[in-house]
Amino acid sequence: MRAMDLVTQLQPNSDKRLVLECAGRRIRPGYHVTEIKTASFRSLDCGARLRQWEEVIVQLWDVADEREREYMPVRKFLGIWRKVESDVGLNGHAEVKFEWGDATNPAVHYTFASLRVEGDALIVSVEPVRATCKLRDDWWLAQGSGAVCCAPADGAMIGLDAIRSDPPDSAGVCCR
Repeated sequence: MRAMDLVTQLQPNSDKRLVLECAGRRIRPGYHVTEIKTASFRSLDCGARLRQWEEVIVQLWDVADEREREYMPVRKFLGIWRKVESDVGLNGHAEVKFEWGDATNPAVHYTFASLRVEGDALIVSVEPVRATCKLRDDWWLAQGSGAVCCAPADGAMIGLDAIRSDPPDSAGVCCR
């Protein structure tokens, strides 16, 4: 979900409590938004295509010793968001990721899955970020348009031996 879309969906629910959930597990009341940060990425994928994107990462600390506290109001979260937007600058088109961890579990990155209202709570469901081949994903999306999986922009196939020292697969290409 893009940053601007998240804010647009949160605003009408400013009177609700913000609850993060993954596979039925909810963040505990009293969690802290430890930081909202922006990150820019540049990468070269397995087809030698340059990729660039930005993310807005909301880091959440799931505090075990805050049992008596309530979930954060959406209004307060939006206030934190606006402060970061004003002082740091956030790209409204950047994808939002959530980084959620506690004192014993490492922080893991999650992507937005869905949003729903349950009583006085606004539940943001997230799912773990999964490793994937971006070229294969692009190929699946472009099926029917004549796209070739794993070909760089110039159309030439890239052999695995050009990317790493171990031998290529039987077809000699990356990501078949």
